[in-house]
Amino acid sequence: MAKRDFYEILGVPKNASDEEIKKAYRKLAMKHHPDRNQGDATAAAEVKFKEAKEAYEMLSDPQKRATYDQHGPAGVAANGKDAQIRIPSWDECDTCHGTGAKAGTKPITCTTCHGAGAVQMRQGFFSVQQTCPQCQGKGKIIPDPCTACHGQGKIKKQKTLEVKIPAGIDDGMRIRSTGNGEPGTNGGPAGDLYIEIRLRKHDIFEREGDDLHCQVPVSMTTAALGGEIDVPTLQGKATIDLPEGTQSGKTFRLRGKGV
Repeated sequence: MAKRDFYEILGVPKNASDEEIKKAYRKLAMKHHPDRNQGDATAAAEVKFKEAKEAYEMLSDPQKRATYDQHGPAGVAANGKDAQIRIPSWDECDTCHGTGAKAGTKPITCTTCHGAGAVQMRQGFFSVQQTCPQCQGKGKIIPDPCTACHGQGKIKKQKTLEVKIPAGIDDGMRIRSTGNGEPGTNGGPAGDLYIEIRLRKHDIFEREGDDLHCQVPVSMTTAALGGEIDVPTLQGKATIDLPEGTQSGKTFRLRGKGV
């Protein structure tokens, strides 16, 4: 889905002053703060609160605002930014504190493998070691599981992560967030979270690697006789000299003006 316009989110015109932007953000932040919205309204309020925060962070910075005004969100993707993402995660169960056992009870040693986690299976003259079918290799069983997590010792929640989007990142690239993946088994360390980047289509530029392409309309007179024309770039407008007799579809290159 295309991202909503930041000025529209804050409800201010594009020529709004810094003070007007700050005032609008504070009003929305107070209205949609999660602490002020409970029950069914919590999720919707949280989305609007995050939208207002992102819009304010963009428009309160003069440099980011100038880039946004000229090129929209894609211009800021090109320069890198800090973003927030919300992901599902497994956390330790607050009821059993990770044991998986009901309050007042605790796991006991597996009666099948006697805590080894594996059993010996004989097949003729051979002896094969297999994972214990009763405790699944844990060495312990839970006779009376926790009702909150059903014996898993962890429950699924949602968490918000701050992700730094580096400048120049391209579609399909991945960012690794160390330690924010699924928790390890048997007390092992958590894995890593990989975030795959998807770039929104830009109104002006088409990207090819680190190069940017754009089409610029030129009058018949300028194309025939030559002259100066303005070309949009991520850093602002650039002027190039168009030679006389330029044909439609001709490509000109501006060095160092890509991503």
